[in-house]
Amino acid sequence: MGGEEFLIVLNSTNIENAKPKLESIKEKIKKHNFNWNDNQIKLTVSFGVSEFDPSRGIDFESTIEEADKALYHSKENGRDQITYFNEMKLGMKDSVKTRK
Repeated sequence: MGGEEFLIVLNSTNIENAKPKLESIKEKIKKHNFNWNDNQIKLTVSFGVSEFDPSRGIDFESTIEEADKALYHSKENGRDQITYFNEMKLGMKDSVKTRK
C-alpha cells in the first residue's frame, strides 16, 4: 500500500479461515533470519484485518480503511500482533489514528 505497508487479499476466505494463515505468516517472518549486507536482521510484522462482505453494505475501499485502523491499533499496542477490525471494541475504534 505504501512505504512498509502491504496489502494481502485472501480471496474467498472469511476471517475465521484467515486467522491461522495470518498467524502462520507472522510466525514464519518472526523466526526467519533475513540477511542484508552480511548482517542478520530479525523482523516482526503487525496485521490489521477486515473482511470484505458486500452484505454489510460496505465497499472494498471502506474495508481497506477498516483494516488500516486495525493495523494502527496493532502498532500502537505493542506491534508483532494481529488485530481484527470486527473484534476491536467500539471505544478503541474511535481512538485509532488513521492516515490521510
